[in-house]
Amino acid sequence: MKYIKKAIKNLEKKKVNCKLDKNYILPYNFNFFNYEDYKEFKHNQMNVNPYAFYAEGLKAIIKNKPNKDYLQSLSQLKQIKSKNGDWIKQAFVYSSMIRSSSSYDHDQDGQIKLCNDDGFKESGTFLKQIFILSYLKDMGIDTIYLLPFFENSKEFKKGEFGSCYAIRNIFTLDDTLYDPLLDELTLLEQAKAFFEACHILDMRVIIDIIPRTAAIDSTLIKENPDWFYWIDAAFKDDYKLPYYKHIKQLVPPNKKNMELVYQDPSTKKFLSHFCYDPKTSDSEKYTNLVKQCEATNENLLEAIEKEFGVIVAPAFSDWINDPQPVWSDVTYTRMYLDNNELAMCHIEEGHPPYLFFDSAKSSMHPCLKINTELWNKLTNIVPFYQKELGLDGVRIDMGHALPLALVDGIIKEAKKIDSDICFIAEELDISNAKTLKKQGYNMILGNGFSEESRIQQGKLQAFYRRVPNLACPVFALSESHDTSRVSAKTGKKELNIMLSALNLFLPNGVAFINSGQELFEVQPMNLGLDCEESERYNLPKDDPRYNKLALFDPFYFTYNDYDPRLINMLKILKDIRKEYLVAISTRNRHIAASFQSDDIYALGSYLINKDKTLLIVANTDLNNEHEYTSNLEVLTNKTKQQIKSIKEIYSTADNPIPPVQNQNTLFLPFKKGEVKLIEIK
Repeated sequence: MKYIKKAIKNLEKKKVNCKLDKNYILPYNFNFFNYEDYKEFKHNQMNVNPYAFYAEGLKAIIKNKPNKDYLQSLSQLKQIKSKNGDWIKQAFVYSSMIRSSSSYDHDQDGQIKLCNDDGFKESGTFLKQIFILSYLKDMGIDTIYLLPFFENSKEFKKGEFGSCYAIRNIFTLDDTLYDPLLDELTLLEQAKAFFEACHILDMRVIIDIIPRTAAIDSTLIKENPDWFYWIDAAFKDDYKLPYYKHIKQLVPPNKKNMELVYQDPSTKKFLSHFCYDPKTSDSEKYTNLVKQCEATNENLLEAIEKEFGVIVAPAFSDWINDPQPVWSDVTYTRMYLDNNELAMCHIEEGHPPYLFFDSAKSSMHPCLKINTELWNKLTNIVPFYQKELGLDGVRIDMGHALPLALVDGIIKEAKKIDSDICFIAEELDISNAKTLKKQGYNMILGNGFSEESRIQQGKLQAFYRRVPNLACPVFALSESHDTSRVSAKTGKKELNIMLSALNLFLPNGVAFINSGQELFEVQPMNLGLDCEESERYNLPKDDPRYNKLALFDPFYFTYNDYDPRLINMLKILKDIRKEYLVAISTRNRHIAASFQSDDIYALGSYLINKDKTLLIVANTDLNNEHEYTSNLEVLTNKTKQQIKSIKEIYSTADNPIPPVQNQNTLFLPFKKGEVKLIEIK
């Protein structure tokens, strides 16, 4: 707890000099330690001396805790027997983007500023993120999944702040997460204090790494311009992928489709705009240009464009005929230094390195000459942060598109340091679960965000049936940072409550809440998956966050003004879920409930413990009440035990009607969208 103690010392020193006429407004949610020295402010908020408030909160976190090195994984810290990362099977994960998740309008002027008129940072910081941990833990959350917090591009950016996925340097941190309240701690030390706090509170931390892409102005370019793809600067305004009319709307870049693409004349025209990198073109001239830029502080990319007439090629979707525009803030790195076998049949020898569907999807199209230096750097990302921060898990962004040997190297290097580190694959197709498990992943992202809310099409029911039988777990989620908000869909809050309850108990599912979901936020953080452009306007026009997306813009969540129903439900259900975690995560300890009708709205599972069973069952019809009849023989045939008692222990509905048993039949009256938890002994 070295860095938390250093932070306390820093805050204690400065609190006496904080002018009391300055406002520093916080929601009560941050006050997990019953701090009393504040002035009440409207709408469930308080005005505090930030130095005193944060100092006392940090003291509360470390009170009576052993003075250990908390910058190691929780498994190492507690000397837990390694499960090879499979601890994730029983986790409850909260996805968080620090810049937004802990931001707050401290002066209440309706804006989120990097420095407000009182000199305080309002966007999220590592320090402020510590103060939402207890709020999350109260809901049963035990694992924080952090979106990228690395140095990102400020020059080539989308929105006001830029995307956290447009990474300039993955080995340095995003300076917007630095809190000037802790001016005696470096940015890295503030991050260390956050990781210490997580582990002190028995919470694990998963980070998101992005080996496939880099910001257009990546810091790697200066020394290694040949690791990137370059195009004629004259082509930059017209840079886009050809549309292939003879190919159906949207297809993957497999060998069959790539053969058709390479034969199309528009491909040759597109590839003709690629050029050699400036260092390869003229090494001496490039070296002198770099020295000149260092001496004059001139922008290197602008100088390259002026002197060599080339620019870095922006990235794009690796699907053929994908209508989305090019990704103007990021590019792909060169995983290989040669072309794949198919490309060699169509591309003349000596053609400059080019970016195309196959080079973007190198998992499908491996080459012979590995870019060894780049791979070494990429395989060192996780070990670097294991040593610096003691992380517990990793999600590999777009790992399915990376060379399999590179993914294998990333996992193996991390396992050398901590065999219990978990790896999550960004794989949406759940039919690939077995393949990803063989590659070393512990679980996959899955497609719950697109399936769960499509109830009338039967997709929720199909998802609920398939997940328990997959080779590895998937996230039990109804939204993510890339998708629509579930509370903005048909059914709104009631849909969110129903799906969140079901997801806590989905067999072989890893429970997941997206930042702001617990507050019923309706504004998506991004429009990346299963979204419409119109959703950026979900909020009223007079809301300061109207037309803003948290991944790119200043944003905050309504911690002071929200419907508490979902949070209250999670607080109640956490202890019940804990009792049945082994059943949720263990094959043959759960079975699907059987109903005496083909009604698509009835959904349920039995979670079997030694002495009792939990039936989680739902009426997924949000518009109508129903009565379902369930055959209990499916349970008794499994357990070989007689049923002695049945008791409803929780319902999401007000004034629920309890179930009625008649021998091996259970009559279940349901209100709209109701989820019941029934304990059977």
